[in-house]
Amino acid sequence: IYNISLAVALSVGIGSQLGALHYIVTTVEKKRADLEAEPNDPEVAARDEEKEKEALELREATRWKGNEEFGLAPAPVFVKVNILAGVVVQVGLCYILGIWPTVVFAAFTYADTIEDRLGGDWTRIATSQGRWILVTWVASWLCLFVYQTWAKHRVGALTRASMSKAYKGGTAKNSSSATENAP
Repeated sequence: IYNISLAVALSVGIGSQLGALHYIVTTVEKKRADLEAEPNDPEVAARDEEKEKEALELREATRWKGNEEFGLAPAPVFVKVNILAGVVVQVGLCYILGIWPTVVFAAFTYADTIEDRLGGDWTRIATSQGRWILVTWVASWLCLFVYQTWAKHRVGALTRASMSKAYKGGTAKNSSSATENAP
């Protein structure tokens, strides 16, 4: 009965989502002119521009070959190895979890109880091999964290370099005029 209940709940959930999607699509088709006539929200547009600028800065700062325009050296070997290792481990673990789920986790369904199936110890949901796989999974996320930290510092370096270049190029505003207009 549990499986039938799950199937009915899943069907109702998918059906309601498809119905909502159909309603949204037909409404957009009928009222496209009204929707396009709506003015853009300036705050949203400003935030979108800011996000695009951040994405461009990240893309420029994390080029593996470097950025000669701003004097950024190529990415260090440890960063390249780190992110590649994290990706390979993540993909490998996804395959292991998809192909051999019982190697990682004990056979357990939502109808089972921890008392009956796992002897009262919830940590037994992961097998001994599964614990190692989960530790490796955490290590792959740490690789991502290391890469993101490096990228954040690299974006800061790119920002400083571009500001320095703009200042040396004479495009920076005169700082005395800013202090004159201050309240």
